[in-house]
Amino acid sequence: MKTIIMGKNLLFLSFIFVSSLFSVGLHAQAYDTAVGIRIGSDYGATIQQRLTKKWTLEGLYYGGFREENVHANLIAQRHFPILTRRTNFYIGAGVGSHWIYNDSSESFGEQRFTIPAVIGLELSLGRLNISGDIMPHYIFDDNKLTSLNSVAALSVRYILVKKKPAKKIIDKVEDRISDLNKKAAKNKKKNKKKKK
Repeated sequence: MKTIIMGKNLLFLSFIFVSSLFSVGLHAQAYDTAVGIRIGSDYGATIQQRLTKKWTLEGLYYGGFREENVHANLIAQRHFPILTRRTNFYIGAGVGSHWIYNDSSESFGEQRFTIPAVIGLELSLGRLNISGDIMPHYIFDDNKLTSLNSVAALSVRYILVKKKPAKKIIDKVEDRISDLNKKAAKNKKKNKKKKK
């Protein structure tokens, strides 16, 4: 049953990704800073900070409520707008830590290094940001891959700082620099062809 649901989710996310390729020129986020809760197999907290026009950094802490183990992750995410900057498909990866609860000592014993990845969708409406994602974790023990866990969750965040006008100006400057670099690369190719 889980395999069928995962297959349908991946098919849907693939469709969204392909659709997002048609909106490449749009800005990807309508906010700078958002904080909230994460609800999946367990509960947690999330904070997301916009770094550039299409990149965010998300800090996550979850676990310990319904499940005994706890996770903390820091994930860089690349956003792709779908129709508007308020609706995004995103992918990302980062680093994290996984603490394993020890029943016999009633404390967190082992700490393991993790590499989390993420694929998801987000929607911003006013001051509310809602996202759903699938996050596989590669968990290492003694520098060896020991397991692969996957978590699906819904995050609901309050937008603390909306996209600032100064950031919009910076985005325009970044766009202009990108355009100039593309033109320079085209001119360089033309000049090479003329020399031949």
